[in-house]
Amino acid sequence: MRWSRGGVSVRWVRGGLYVEAHGHGVLLDCPPAAVDELTDVLPRIREVVLTGGRLRSAGGLTALLVALERHRVVDVPLPLHFPLGDERPSALAEAFVRGWPDRYPVQFDAELPGTTFDVGPLEIHTFASRRGEPRWLPTPEVRSVMAQAVRVVVGDVVVAFVPGAPLTAATRRAVQGADLAVVEVGVEPWPHSDVPFRSTLSEALTLTGSCGELWIVGDDGHVLDGGEPN
Repeated sequence: MRWSRGGVSVRWVRGGLYVEAHGHGVLLDCPPAAVDELTDVLPRIREVVLTGGRLRSAGGLTALLVALERHRVVDVPLPLHFPLGDERPSALAEAFVRGWPDRYPVQFDAELPGTTFDVGPLEIHTFASRRGEPRWLPTPEVRSVMAQAVRVVVGDVVVAFVPGAPLTAATRRAVQGADLAVVEVGVEPWPHSDVPFRSTLSEALTLTGSCGELWIVGDDGHVLDGGEPN
């Protein structure tokens, strides 16, 4: 799926979102499919913003860092933004720095969810969100982890990205008034939990009037084409 308005272009990358404005590309989450999906824009990726350390959000990070080498300058760091309190993204990037040395530097920027920072011409607003991660051994359960939703502002254009989170006051604020909102709902089977960690299709549909255009995607990386998620 692709979308553009006011010089801002957006592309769904099967678990992440690529946003570009004025030739400055930013990847929001880095799923395993990121390199294959973004081959044509790798030279324009300037920064990476992760919503958390789950594998669907950061599992493609090492492959991306390797693929970006031919497009980088040796002494210019690639900024990697991630929520303060979840060190898994920095651990993955550190594996690249140590395992493939003398490539290019990676700059680790851990920010507390709820902060705002600039990424070139893009203004990034983050919102703390509740996220669960399934664990199957030794006993099936869902554990709560640190995460964030993201709102990107470029002039008058607003894009919201809410992956792996239930709809709360904070995530609804992230979506409110956005020209495009991308909301992830649960479709993959998880262990039972009394705590709602994922949005359902019916819940996501209540956001239709809150934004200009709404993309509903599953946590399997695919665009939802109807039916109630599991």
